[in-house]
Amino acid sequence: MARPRGFLLSAPAFRALLAAKGLTQRDIAGRSELSVQTISALYRHSTRASAPTAHAVARAIGVEPEALFPEMSGQFVPAPDEAVAS
Repeated sequence: MARPRGFLLSAPAFRALLAAKGLTQRDIAGRSELSVQTISALYRHSTRASAPTAHAVARAIGVEPEALFPEMSGQFVPAPDEAVAS
């Protein structure tokens, strides 16, 4: 069976970081230019994040993507603005 594409959000880490920084899902949506529905779906594990989405959410909170998406740990997944043209 093929591994699902994308990355699962760590809901406990997400919840703790939002509380620590006094942010809401709506705040993260606005800062990341994603919809509140997308942020909520990531939190509920209804969907997985692409690398650009994972980077946008992490940047909106002010952390590295691995802090929210443990599956990215140990992998080199460039931020969209770091992508190298081939």
